[in-house]
Amino acid sequence: MKIIDAHSHIFPQKIAEKATEAISRFYEDIEMGHMGCSEELLKAGSEAGVEKYLVFSTATVPEQVRSINDFIMSEAAIHEEFIPLGTMHRDFDDFEEEIERDGKTFRRFSPISAEEAEKIINTL
Repeated sequence: MKIIDAHSHIFPQKIAEKATEAISRFYEDIEMGHMGCSEELLKAGSEAGVEKYLVFSTATVPEQVRSINDFIMSEAAIHEEFIPLGTMHRDFDDFEEEIERDGKTFRRFSPISAEEAEKIINTL
């Protein structure tokens, strides 16, 4: 049986610890088992028999969208075990262009209203 981790946040090494601590605080000090870097995820997953990982990160502000998507796509290019899931922020101006930019990636949107979701879906 193939095991797929369908919810894996990853971050660049230089911010992984800080980002993971911020997520822990956001969820009222839930304990994080790892620091969110790719190598650590692969090591822990390998020990558990995981073969594939749906990897992503969340854009908390529109300015983060492109750099996060670049990072996720670059990590997926390095690690064949990774299935990239790009991010999108509801206030990002060029969402159509960003979706088309790498067309092979699914998208994860920050929380949006039904009206906002319909607007985005209608442009696809």
